[in-house]
Amino acid sequence: MRRTAPLLAVLLLVAAACVTHQSAPPPPPRPDLRYYVKRAQDPALLQVTLVAENIGADSIDFAFPVWLPGDFRPIEPGRWAEDVRAYDRSTVELPVRRLGSNAWRIHPRRAPYFLVSYVLHPVRPDGYKRSLISELTATGGYFTGAVAFGHFKGLETHPASLSFELGSGWPALCSLDSPEPGRYQARDAHELAQSGCAYGPRVRQLETSVRGVSHRVALVAPASFREDSLLAVVRDVAGAQSAAFRSPPYRAYTFFIHLVEPGTSGLGASSLAGGSAYYLPEIRPDRIRASGIPQLLAHQLFHAWNLGVFPPAELHRPALDRPVADRGLWLVEGLADHYARLALARGRVLPRSEIYAGIARDLQALAARPGAARANLETVSLQSTRTLERDAAVPLALKSGLAALALDIELRRASANGLGADSLLGWLAGGG
Repeated sequence: MRRTAPLLAVLLLVAAACVTHQSAPPPPPRPDLRYYVKRAQDPALLQVTLVAENIGADSIDFAFPVWLPGDFRPIEPGRWAEDVRAYDRSTVELPVRRLGSNAWRIHPRRAPYFLVSYVLHPVRPDGYKRSLISELTATGGYFTGAVAFGHFKGLETHPASLSFELGSGWPALCSLDSPEPGRYQARDAHELAQSGCAYGPRVRQLETSVRGVSHRVALVAPASFREDSLLAVVRDVAGAQSAAFRSPPYRAYTFFIHLVEPGTSGLGASSLAGGSAYYLPEIRPDRIRASGIPQLLAHQLFHAWNLGVFPPAELHRPALDRPVADRGLWLVEGLADHYARLALARGRVLPRSEIYAGIARDLQALAARPGAARANLETVSLQSTRTLERDAAVPLALKSGLAALALDIELRRASANGLGADSLLGWLAGGG
């Protein structure tokens, strides 16, 4: 009897564990979020639909990011989405209430399946770079994720898929991972908001491989423009940046390049998740290398490293519901400018004389702008993310690259050339 009592106790514990295990409820299904983009009744507009399953909420807020990718001012792009509606599986319309200019409250009433639909309108580039917003026409267009895709608050960390249903002859190319043609995958709402997409028959899709990594170009340009010269510059710039650092922090990279008529408003460039976008004046193919385009490409490409690998983390995964104010923005922009020059010089993409001439032009422009040379870089960094004034970021753009150059020179002088900006980047990449 003494021997069987312990055995009986063990058997009872095992049985209890089995009963407990069998009675434990299965985990709830994960939310399934699927975005679909198609042409609206007006062919110049787009209709976006977000299908949501397994949400299980009586009410949930649907909002757009406060900022645009690369421009973290309080812009609220939700004001460019119109006719926001919600429906259940039986196409019964659900209650929707607008919350200010950038958010709506949806009442799915715990329905296992519902959708949110809205019409995306083009954005006037008043005060904004076209690369940050959207250009929608009857023959195709371009948009950033922050302008096109709202998200559900509380579900920002969940992945989402994106599919295009534009009709035959209307391809689409996005800076997100693509598991299959016409379909893209975002790891979370942050990556989706910072993505870029181009679509329509005007878009030429080019590709080159650098160190085994795909670098794609979505090009919109006059029909007479020879694309080979641009692709060669892209290949050289990507090769120079990759040689300067370790393996690229991306599986693929997409350049969205629009060559438009000189005098078009909103020209400029912006960094994206997995890519960058450019609206530039038309140029002859044989003048691309001397035009400043290689410097611009290299600057934006470097952001894949200093926003994806190096601090500050606030700019790596910025909060979606508030402007981003970071006093270290000058270092992010300054290092991108400085290392664009270094990569182009070290990789012999441009003659060193052209690099030096560019530095001289920046010095002259800084000296010609009253007060810019004395501007505190941390103060200017904060101002550029807090105001919608067009000129707020000008001192930052002029001075940050020169400050990074001066920092590199001073580190080398103080260490008898034993340290430099390369050492700083290595320290940052290691977490500081």
